[in-house]
Amino acid sequence: MHVPEEVDVKAIREGLGLSQSQFAKQFGFELAALKNWEQKRRRPEGPARVLLK
Repeated sequence: MHVPEEVDVKAIREGLGLSQSQFAKQFGFELAALKNWEQKRRRPEGPARVLLK
């Protein structure tokens, strides 16, 4: 499976109609990590990137 380098986490979350806290809880992410991904301070790595794909 090809997983792109850049994953638009905010677009995925908004496409599902979820708030940040709902999205983090549903997929088992830390809320702080989700916020960092959306603000491009960090990017999802490893299993998180695959799950977001």
